[in-house]
Amino acid sequence: MTLKAKIVSELKIIGINPKKSLGQNFLINESIYRKIITALDLKAGDTVLEIGPGLGTLTEFLAATGAKIIAVEKDRHLAEYLKKKFQNAGIIWIVIGAVSLAATLIFYFTKICFFWWLIV
Repeated sequence: MTLKAKIVSELKIIGINPKKSLGQNFLINESIYRKIITALDLKAGDTVLEIGPGLGTLTEFLAATGAKIIAVEKDRHLAEYLKKKFQNAGIIWIVIGAVSLAATLIFYFTKICFFWWLIV
């Protein structure tokens, strides 16, 4: 099954039609996902903030690197789906909320890193 067929199938199964109002688009080219992962050069234990994970396709690629993932999804229906899809992954947090929540998380982690830098 191609990635496009998998994504179309997942959307049908969970009953979601992409919402233009949320800017929902679903990347269907697996080589692009691989290029993203290569460019990120992630190591096990790195932390990634993913905004708008959608169906979690990129999330799956990110998880394969061993990175810790904080995924922020505004669409509650998709967020619930992602919670179920990744319930046994143990490294992925699904946060329902807007980008303002993501900005708060970035500030929080930056503050921790800065504090750590000051004491080291």
